Amino acid sequence: MRFVKIARQYLRRFLFCDEFCSFLARNRDAVNKENLIMLRKLSVLGAGLMGVMTLFAFLFPYLYRMQTLYPPYFIAYALICAIAFTKAGKRRAYQMATACAIVLVTAAFGMHLGIFYTRNGNANLYMVFLIIMPMLFITTPLFTRLFAFAVCAVFSVLTLLFKDVAHYEIDITNCWVCYVISMVGTHMINTVRMENIDARRRLYGEALIDGLTQLNNRRAFTAYMETLHPKLLTDAARVTVYMIDIDIFKIFNDTYGHVEGDRCLVELGDIFRSLSSRYGLFIARYGGEEFIAVSADAALDAEAVGQAIVDEVFDKRMSFATSPYGRVTVSVGCADSRARGGNNDFDLINNADVALYRAKERGRNRFCMFGV
Repeated sequence: MRFVKIARQYLRRFLFCDEFCSFLARNRDAVNKENLIMLRKLSVLGAGLMGVMTLFAFLFPYLYRMQTLYPPYFIAYALICAIAFTKAGKRRAYQMATACAIVLVTAAFGMHLGIFYTRNGNANLYMVFLIIMPMLFITTPLFTRLFAFAVCAVFSVLTLLFKDVAHYEIDITNCWVCYVISMVGTHMINTVRMENIDARRRLYGEALIDGLTQLNNRRAFTAYMETLHPKLLTDAARVTVYMIDIDIFKIFNDTYGHVEGDRCLVELGDIFRSLSSRYGLFIARYGGEEFIAVSADAALDAEAVGQAIVDEVFDKRMSFATSPYGRVTVSVGCADSRARGGNNDFDLINNADVALYRAKERGRNRFCMFGV
């Protein structure tokens, strides 16, 4: 009974592929990237092989019959290669269309060679292609199966029409056996790909997420600032950095212990995530009790956002008996790229830090803008 149950589950997964479709939706960017890499490799390989075969056909007179066979396929692969290496090749719609073009051109070459050019031979080249090609791309399973089915159907009809009984029986049998092997093999390979991509995504996420607060970590912040470098060099753009520090947090830890200190950081993480969604901020834990927020929105009111950060923490009323305010508070320093000396990320962070210490000197639980 257990074997039957497992077999039914696998058959259901193979036929309906709900899990795989869900995976494609979750990891669209990663899948597109993998498909693009394979697309470019195959188009270069196809164009290279056909180019070499075309050259040989013209260099050696005894291959004169090949002079009409290889050039059209070489041109087709060269065009596919050109598309794959343009911006259009990176777009998902063009990507799939180009992948289908590779399959169709390869299938056409196999049929041409195995049915028309060597009519009394078996189309072995096409069979190998039929097994391998669907496994190379990560696509919707139903689409892959129907597409391969259509190609097999065309091959079967042409074989029946143009080959004798002794050869078309072998070719058609091989074709559909290869189809089944290919679909099962593709399903197994794509299942492994799913696991690998999910594992890489989790590892990448863990490398960029602070384990305690679940906010971005300093590595993620550094990577994000690198993406903003072009904006920092543009006079019209505005990048604002907020340095946030929990007031007298060492005393909080000494009073309540580090477990409560961690719980405080977790609660602040929740507050900062809410602020991030509300104002479109990138917020990261910078280190210890320090956090950093970044906005690339030129229309954002920097002072209003900075004050909102202070007020949100104050209104949370997290108990802190030895604080002058009787609760956990934060100080916030802010600097933006339009201020003097703020045209790179180091200056921005340094200026925000200067503003933060000014807020501390003025009594904590407040916001301070650099240069004001």
